[in-house]
Order: sequence, then C-alpha cells, then structure tokens
Amino acid sequence: MTTRRSAAVYEFPDRLIVIADHLTEAGFWRAGLPVVRLLTSAADDVVGQAVQRALTEAPARIPATPWKEYAPVRLALASAAGFRSWGPFDRRARLCSVRVSETGLVEIIPTRHGGTQGADKGFHERAELALSVGHAPTMAELGAGVRQGLTLSLWPLRPR
Repeated sequence: MTTRRSAAVYEFPDRLIVIADHLTEAGFWRAGLPVVRLLTSAADDVVGQAVQRALTEAPARIPATPWKEYAPVRLALASAAGFRSWGPFDRRARLCSVRVSETGLVEIIPTRHGGTQGADKGFHERAELALSVGHAPTMAELGAGVRQGLTLSLWPLRPR
C-alpha cells in the first residue's frame, strides 16, 4: 500500500496528541503541523475530527531539511502539545499511526515502544495488528478505530 497521507496519535495518561506527518521530498515522513491536543475522555467523533484535520491540513510534500534545522520544529510541536521538549513523546507515550492509501483506504497501525536506549529503542509498528476503517469512515468510526489502535499499542517499559 502506498501511503498518501499520514498522522500520528500519541496517548498520555491525561491527553491525546494528534500530529500530522509530512512527507519530505527525500521520501521520509516527519512530524509537523497541525498539532491537536485532546483530553483522553474526548468523544470518538472528536478524536476522528482531529485525525481528519491532521490528515487533510498537512502539505503534500515538504523540503527535507537537515536534522539540526528540524530541531526547532520538534520543539514547537512539543510546545503545542503542552510539553517543554520532545522527551515525553520518547519516554511516556503510546502511539498509533493513521495512514490513507492512494486508493483512500484508511488504516490504523498500532506500535510497540522499545524504550529509549539499546537496539530496540523507539516505536516499532505492529503491522500484524493493523486495522482498516474503510474508504470513508465517519468521524466516530475513525475515532473508535484510533482508540482500538492505541489499545493494541504497547506502552514503554518502565524501569524497575
């Protein structure tokens, strides 16, 4: 499946953060505006509307900038999400991705968080658990699918 649009939904104990993914001219995805912050108790249709906004408002392609030039963008995104740095996303979040294919099929991909150090660090897709919500889901169906994707996603391991 070729991805046309993508968004990320991060879950924290007190909030959901929906962030658009932007496709760079070099062919990789980067987080970008819009950023939508919701309470975890938000209704499914509200979650679906936030995801739809992220999917539709992101530009089709952006220039691929060097990592150091991208750092201020990540800081601005973290600030919009209510954090002072990107660290909470790396340490405390659960994540699922929402992708729209060239044909318009909407899929939700849960992830597993491998921690912040070592060979397994970062988020890893659990493609075997991907959910399809069809070609034209209602906002409530999209939001419910995202919640299911987050339920199937695994939180970061806690140090003992």
